[in-house]
Order: sequence, then structure tokens, then C-alpha cells
Amino acid sequence: MTHNIILTLKVTLIILIEHFSYSHIHDTLHIPLCLIPLCLFPRAHWYLVVICFPGLEQAQHEEWSGPAGVEANRGKRKCQPQASTGPSPEASNPKIKNGAGGTWGASGKPTLRPHNPPACTQDGCQRETIIKKPCILIMDSLKISYHESIYTLLRDYLHVEWEVRRGTRRVFTVDSMKASHCTVPLQDNSSDCGLYLLQYVESFVQNPVVHFDLPLRLERWFPRQQVWRKREEIRSLVMELHGRQGNGGSSCR
Repeated sequence: MTHNIILTLKVTLIILIEHFSYSHIHDTLHIPLCLIPLCLFPRAHWYLVVICFPGLEQAQHEEWSGPAGVEANRGKRKCQPQASTGPSPEASNPKIKNGAGGTWGASGKPTLRPHNPPACTQDGCQRETIIKKPCILIMDSLKISYHESIYTLLRDYLHVEWEVRRGTRRVFTVDSMKASHCTVPLQDNSSDCGLYLLQYVESFVQNPVVHFDLPLRLERWFPRQQVWRKREEIRSLVMELHGRQGNGGSSCR
């Protein structure tokens, strides 16, 4: 059972936040933040687990220059563009765009942003220094508090990964790899856990956490209306992709 769960974690979609070397995509320890969707059985409840800075052996303090500094660093580290055989998604879909006007979803409606973003996030942080520390975060829209088995499993996985990749022994303990249940926007029914998981991931990309002083308070990360629109946005995107394929457009791979 444990082996199957670890294998599932290894092949689960890992969303990479911040820049990394593509040659290290197979190595969890080189990924600053790993976002892993998990399903709690037998309740069929989805929630998000975030493994933060597993390659660090202790907390690090860094100067914080605000969102402008982040954008400047991204420009410096940007990878060389690859040759493309067709138009980019942004070019072929005018509804998806970024810029001063915000991000637009597949439904053509702008992404809603809170007026007072959390103080630990990129848009809300007013600190001069921020802290990055190895930790495991849980984002659960049903506020299920018991996740000790998942914490233990992930620490064991990281222990094995470190031994295989680094060739040395490191034990990930409750002190060296702290676990925390984040305060996040919660669902108000019994069916929207998947939508909230998607919104947690989307918010992590649009307005990521930059100051990892646990516990994280993210209840103002996004308005609930943003989640209510998710089904419409997903449906619009699926229908648009279906229409492209039906009209002889390039297929998705």
C-alpha cells in the first residue's frame, strides 16, 4: 500500500513554481515547490499538498524587493525560446492574456483579485526580508485536520530521494521538515473540493507564497466567486478545444 502511494506521488503531476534547470525535472530535491493533488479515500475528497524547499537543510532569510524584483529576476533567468510549429495559445486564444489588465480565463471573464491579499504572498508582502524553509503544507477546503499519515509518508519519500540523489543520508524529521495546515478559503458544500484544489494551484501561480513563516494564513487569497466560475471556465475551454479539433486544428498531445 505504502509503495503504491509513493509511486503515485512520483508520477503525479508536479507543478513547478520558480525557475529551475530542465535537466533536474526528475529530481524532487531540485524543485523549490512541488504541488501535489491527492485524493482522500474512501471519501473521494481532493486536497493539495505542497512540498517546499526539500533541498534546503535549514531556513534561509532573503531580502525582499517586492513583485517588481521578482519580475526582473524572471527576465534575467528566462530560458531561450524554442522553435514553434504553430501559434502560441495566447495568439490563438485572445481570451487568455496577461498584463496590467490582469489574467483572463477561458470564459472571457477577468480573474478576480482580492483587495487585501495575504501578507505572506507576493502581492501582499510588505516585509524587507522573507524566510524560506523546508516544510510540507496542506491546503484542504474541508478543513480536515488529520493528515499525519501523509506527512510521515512524504518525509519517508524525501529520505529515500535524498539518499538516492545525493548519495548521503538525511533524515527528514518533524523538526527539520515541519508540516502545517494552511488557513485557506473553504468550500460551503460537499462537492467543490476539486474546484478549490484547482484554484489553490492557480493562486499559487498568480500570487505565490513568498514568506514561509508557519502557519500560513491565506483566507483572503481569492474570493469565493472565483471558484463559483470554475465549472463555466472549464466547460468553455473544453468546448473551445473540441471545436478546434473538429475544424481540423492541431490536436493536443
